[in-house]
Amino acid sequence: MWVVGIGASAGGVEALREVLPTLPDGDVCYLIAQHMSMAHPSLLFQVLDRETNLEVVQLGETTPMKAGVVYIPPPDRDVLITGEVIRLKHAEPRISPQPSIDKLFESIAVNSGSKSIGIILSGTGNDGSVGVQAIHTSGGRTIAQEINSCRYSDMPLNALNTTCIDFVLPPHDIGPTISKLMDGIEPSNPPGRFGDDECMAALAVESRRVTGWDLSSYKDGTLHRQLIKRLSAIGKETISEYLDFVRHEPSELAQLRDSMLINVTEFLRDKGSFDSLTQALKHLIAEKPAGDPIRAWIVGCASGEEAYSVAILLNEIVLEKGCEHPIKMFATDISDSAMEAARRGVYPLKSLRDVPQRWIDKYFTISGESAQVDKRLRDMLVIARQDITHDPPLVRMDLVCCRNLLIYLTPEVQDRVINNLHVSLIPQGLLFLGRSESVQSDSNLFTTIDARSRIFQRKVGTTGSLHVRAPLFSAPVSIPPMPRAPIIERDRLKDTVRDRLLCQYSPPSILTDRDGTPLHMIGHVSRYLSMPIGDGDVTVVTMVHPYLRAELKAAVARVVRDGSPTAGIVVSFKPEEDTPIERLRLQVSRVPIPESLDIYLLVSFISLGLERIESESSSKDNLKTTAETSKPVLVDVESQTRLEELQGELTATREHLQAVIEELESSNEELQAMNEELQASSEELQATNEELETTNEELQATNEELTTVNETLEMRTAELSSANIVLSNIQESVATAIVLLDSNQQVQRYSPMAVKVFGLLPSDIGTKLSRLPTHLNSSDLEATIDQVLKTGIGEVREVSTSTSTYLMQIQPYSEVEKVTGVVLALADITELADARTALESQSLQFQALADAVPSVVYQRNVINGNWSYFTPSFERLFGISPDLKKRGSQLIEPLIVPEDRGKVIDFHASHTSGQIDFKIQRQDGSKRVLRDMFRTVEKDNSDVQVGAFIDITDLANALQTADQKEKRCDAMFNLETTPLAILTCDGNIKQANNALTNLLKISKQDLIGTKLSAYIHPDHFKIFTKAFDKVKKGEKQNKPITVKYISTDKHSVFTKQDIYLLKQDEESSQLQPEIFTAIHDQANLKSVTEAAIKNATRNDSIYLQSSSSVLIIDENLIISEANDAFTDLIKMPKQEVIGHLFTDLVHNDDKTAAQSHLETILSNSGSNQFSTSFSYRLQCSESPIWVNAIANKIESSDSFNNHIILSLHDVTASRLREQSILRSSQRDPLTYCLSRSAAFDRTNYVIKYAAREQRVINAIVLDIDDFKHINDQYGHIIADDILKVTGWFLQSQLADIEFICRLGSDEFLIIQTTTLKQAAADAYDLTVKVQEFASKIQQYSQRLNATQENERFYREVQNSFESLKSCNDLTFSFSAGISIFNPLEQKINHDAFIHHAELAILQAKAKGRSQIAFYSAIDLEPIKQRNQISQEIQLAIKNNEFLPYLMPIIAESSSQLVGAEMLMRWMHPTRGLQEPDFFIEQLTSTDKIDDALLMCLHKATPTLNQIHSQYPKFRLSINLEAKQIASNAFIKRFLSEIKKIKTPLTVEFTEKSAFSIREHGDNINQLRKADIHLSLDDFGTGFSAINALLEFDFDEIKIDQIFVQNIDQSDQSLGLFNTLIKLIHNVGAKAVIEGVSNEKIRQFAKQSEADFLQGYWIAKPMAADAFMDWAKANHPN
Repeated sequence: MWVVGIGASAGGVEALREVLPTLPDGDVCYLIAQHMSMAHPSLLFQVLDRETNLEVVQLGETTPMKAGVVYIPPPDRDVLITGEVIRLKHAEPRISPQPSIDKLFESIAVNSGSKSIGIILSGTGNDGSVGVQAIHTSGGRTIAQEINSCRYSDMPLNALNTTCIDFVLPPHDIGPTISKLMDGIEPSNPPGRFGDDECMAALAVESRRVTGWDLSSYKDGTLHRQLIKRLSAIGKETISEYLDFVRHEPSELAQLRDSMLINVTEFLRDKGSFDSLTQALKHLIAEKPAGDPIRAWIVGCASGEEAYSVAILLNEIVLEKGCEHPIKMFATDISDSAMEAARRGVYPLKSLRDVPQRWIDKYFTISGESAQVDKRLRDMLVIARQDITHDPPLVRMDLVCCRNLLIYLTPEVQDRVINNLHVSLIPQGLLFLGRSESVQSDSNLFTTIDARSRIFQRKVGTTGSLHVRAPLFSAPVSIPPMPRAPIIERDRLKDTVRDRLLCQYSPPSILTDRDGTPLHMIGHVSRYLSMPIGDGDVTVVTMVHPYLRAELKAAVARVVRDGSPTAGIVVSFKPEEDTPIERLRLQVSRVPIPESLDIYLLVSFISLGLERIESESSSKDNLKTTAETSKPVLVDVESQTRLEELQGELTATREHLQAVIEELESSNEELQAMNEELQASSEELQATNEELETTNEELQATNEELTTVNETLEMRTAELSSANIVLSNIQESVATAIVLLDSNQQVQRYSPMAVKVFGLLPSDIGTKLSRLPTHLNSSDLEATIDQVLKTGIGEVREVSTSTSTYLMQIQPYSEVEKVTGVVLALADITELADARTALESQSLQFQALADAVPSVVYQRNVINGNWSYFTPSFERLFGISPDLKKRGSQLIEPLIVPEDRGKVIDFHASHTSGQIDFKIQRQDGSKRVLRDMFRTVEKDNSDVQVGAFIDITDLANALQTADQKEKRCDAMFNLETTPLAILTCDGNIKQANNALTNLLKISKQDLIGTKLSAYIHPDHFKIFTKAFDKVKKGEKQNKPITVKYISTDKHSVFTKQDIYLLKQDEESSQLQPEIFTAIHDQANLKSVTEAAIKNATRNDSIYLQSSSSVLIIDENLIISEANDAFTDLIKMPKQEVIGHLFTDLVHNDDKTAAQSHLETILSNSGSNQFSTSFSYRLQCSESPIWVNAIANKIESSDSFNNHIILSLHDVTASRLREQSILRSSQRDPLTYCLSRSAAFDRTNYVIKYAAREQRVINAIVLDIDDFKHINDQYGHIIADDILKVTGWFLQSQLADIEFICRLGSDEFLIIQTTTLKQAAADAYDLTVKVQEFASKIQQYSQRLNATQENERFYREVQNSFESLKSCNDLTFSFSAGISIFNPLEQKINHDAFIHHAELAILQAKAKGRSQIAFYSAIDLEPIKQRNQISQEIQLAIKNNEFLPYLMPIIAESSSQLVGAEMLMRWMHPTRGLQEPDFFIEQLTSTDKIDDALLMCLHKATPTLNQIHSQYPKFRLSINLEAKQIASNAFIKRFLSEIKKIKTPLTVEFTEKSAFSIREHGDNINQLRKADIHLSLDDFGTGFSAINALLEFDFDEIKIDQIFVQNIDQSDQSLGLFNTLIKLIHNVGAKAVIEGVSNEKIRQFAKQSEADFLQGYWIAKPMAADAFMDWAKANHPN
């Protein structure tokens, strides 16, 4: 079965969606490794499942491999194949993406071999490059996506650089290619981009012409890789296109050249090689005479690190030698930018990581994160441009460094460069190459010093060819060695004599190198040597006579191999058949040459004379001399024969040996051939190694670039991940249904609220929205979404279900300016819709009511008189249509009859409220009587008159008729001589005629309202009452009664009196009945009634002696008399009052009103007395006085001396109280900002103004960060000062705002109107100004500006600034919540958007200090949860749900129980037992902590008293907040509660709280008096702990657990800890260690000098009722 691995990363999903539909079915399976994030669930399965007919399977831990299946692994697993089973392996922790493509491909290669296919698709990075090599090696096939079709081309390009890619295809061609490979058909790969040699040659010519750089010197692999990058960068396909491009854009060639120059270098690169170079240089410099210069050349110096490294090395060696050697260094390169960097000599500090510190201190100047090479080194270096491949080399160099440059060059150019470097060096000069470079091809020029470090030495006596620049693509020009200079005659004579002596007296010899190559010949050696035929090696062994070859070869081997100084052998030598045998000593000697490490050999042929055998004629003497005896020996004929036989055998043996030698030489030749083949292979491997090194260098350069890119990408990835988390949290928590659809309307993502609307399940991802169940009444939803996808224009509408209403927004989702989907958002607006429906219903009802009511309700502006509203009945009442554009005087006033018009205008001008009747004449001539009832109210910062016109025409007519009747009745009633009266059911006189007043001698005014029975004699009182009650009940009086009346002058009158009950009609049946009585004078029965007594005149002495302030004013308003009480009131003598106008004493603002009132009284006629009252201010020297004035008009008989009596009452105190109450309801007394209620009233005006002007409203809630901490730390006085200066700043330093309000303790509200476009920016800028004020508060104190209106507040603010100056360490900041409200679009009540800003400030404060949050972006769930907890706390207090828990405290020395700390827990009815972290913040903010604490204390009392009986020394510790200690009310409640507790108590408070309660010493003293100890909790966590110790007389100090959590057991730690405890003991307190949570801390505490211990190691907090059982079990008394 074929196995296909597909690897992809960024942009890979798009490529996969193109590839999958083309993949063939059959005996093949597919494994996809798509890089995915582990932070989110993968949707790759759902995406790909829709794209192919093949089965798509999500891999499990182990999965059997089946044909025709596409397998997808999870994002955090790597995939391995074992046989027919696919296994998942947890990915190793790494930065690289997961799953690994390399591991998948390697596993496929091992398992499937030639039936494996690897495909690399779009992506970043180089994952997969190793894997394709593995597949290629195993015989499989590899495919890379075509570069132009990739969104990200890094992965395909890196795969191409491996040269292991078989096919480069667009995604849609990959499937057919796989099908052909499975069928055994070899697809034709498109021709290579660089197959056109003519184009390459032309490109080289262009490069040489434009830049002077010859690209033909570089290897094909290097050149092609860089060309691919450049082609990709400029978007070209072929070399031909590229050639056309560079001809138009020559600067591109410089870009290509720079990309080829891999400027990768560093200081002391490959330190081991530099160590070897140091030793070689020391040996070289040691042989130099003092004063000789040292010359070095750094070829391809790049940015100069290696050049400076060599310079430091040479300088150090010269200094070590102690001789003067001028150092001259040359550094060359062809990159201008690199050379410029080398000249500057400035490098990152991290690049010196391998440089010894002593060198850094000596040769570098450190500045921040960079280091500059010392000027001495820079002056030592000459940096120049030079191309080593063509330019002549520098000469007479002791050292040439050419590292990692040759590996990029072709072999031919390498040889040329090596020859040039050889010419550059002096004899025995050093050549330093890179680790992958060598001089093997020119070993005859160099001797190897250190093969591993690639250090070579120029051989003595060798010459090389100099290669210089030649025409492009021509053979290099070889310059022969220069002829030697003429030799002087004396030297020539010496050489001649030496050669002659050698030839005459020395044996024939030949000088060779270690390989046997002849170097010099002495004497006549032609007898022993001959030149070989052909192109064989010319060595002394191949040239020597075959008879001597074996012996010479053995001798040479002994000298060279074994190190012997000389080796020799005596042989018999017969050069020709007919020549005598010569005894010859063949000697090989080592020739030592000073200052050379090479081996030279001297081969000498020493003749020992001819070897002679006696002839047969002389054998008769039978004599032979031996070396041993030197005696003649007889030899017989048989022996002679035997000798001849032996000589024959010896000759045969020699011939056989010669044959063997020839066979051996033949074998050697074969071995030599094999060796040459191996050498060729070695050279190929060397070339491969150089290629790999080149690739490595390029990869290193690329890696440095990618490191920076990767760091940026990692940062961006982290930001994207963070943003994705935030978006996911928003999606999960937002109360809006959100669905993300792709271009096919298929669901991609959705929020939890979307489940409610569409019933979505996780399996619905990828499903078309129209297929999902929904109850929305939107039948055209699919068409609407399609329209948004096509046009890119969003759609907003309301949709609904049977139970809910939603605001649906369909917005396009774009990627790279292309709409790829839509975001469907549905906000639940059911409540708003219901409210709108109710509002519309109410509006309709109000409209119906307004239409039905005949009265006209109106609204008008007091200042300009314009009408702003009329009810629809206006036209019906006035007979004209209401034109609101007309001013008041133009609309209604023309209809008012002339006699009433002035009265109406004057009344409206002088009254802010009241009613007035007037008559109008309509256009049809009809007249109507109207009553105008109105009052003036403040609305939107302006005075508005609200009133109603009521048609009282019928009433007026009825009243007129009734008035006429009443006047007639009154005339008849008063003309009647019989005393008559009309009484109420209570007996009060409602009406009386003149006859009755004359009878009782009393005025009608005084009589009306009094009881008639008051004037009846006591003896007749019962008679009248009985008769009156009888009539009142409806019974009829049978006869008159006799009643005695007493007049006011004490005279008695007897009368007969009739009493009648007046009849009532149906309309007046609901009123009380009236009683009529007639009194008949019976003077003749007793006596005639005395004459009437005239009314007494006024008595001046009565009012002048009154304690009230009294004035008499004449008709000209001049004061004619004033009593002492008045002069005392105004602090003026009487003479300065009498004779002056009364209005001169009245406040300017009230003069007009007072004068109008008095003139009205004087102008009243028809009665001799008129009384009224009013209020105004008298202007005195000190301050205005408010008075209530009662005015009585007294009319004289002559009508020329009328006057007014004014009785004045001082009401200043009550008026000031009223103003204070009004001001406190409108302004915050501390900050002078508007109060919350006043602000909400003004909000209505702002909303209407914004709607009218088409503006939006910014509601900005500011909150002082950590204000509670400021209050606790610095006290409430400093906290109030901050509030005052903040209120002053907001009101005086901010422009373009509507109003400022103080919402609460530390919250302020700013209302601003602006344009929709600028709303967010204006709100943000304003908030930044406020935050800037907090950071630069003292700079604003210079801007104070007092006015008369705010003088008091100004002084307070000035004092606050001075107070804050004394707090040097005080800083504060603001956070802001912003709500933007558009009244034209958002139909919410007037305070809803302020509430939104309050919600936003909660979100801002949750983020930290100085934060800004907009309402639209906040997460409401935490806020709702906090609010819910706050509400539940109220019920918890009511339901007694808080419980006391006790945490034991033991003595350190005895481990005995000495006390406990009381903690608080909440037994929540649904959540169960909750610890303080859950509720303490809300408990404190709701001010219910006092009740909760006292509740717990009360519940713990029985247990505490029981503990006291068993443990008398037991002490209970209780934590109190700073505000509790500062509260007198709480201290009183607390002391009352603890009276029931027998256990001694300790009160704990933190260091921060300590400083805020310093001013409440009285409460601290009360605790002391109750024998309560004081404890400082969390000691060491504040910033002034020592001050806290000295400030209060603490009984114990609790060391915070942060000091012991990570403590070690060292003596130093123990010493420091004991020092802290001694400090506590020195202030007279006990030391308590908190947080003893394990044995290690317990042992540490045991070694300390602490007094008490507390922590989980001792016991966890437990319920109070369980504490006693624990104490008995663990600490029995």
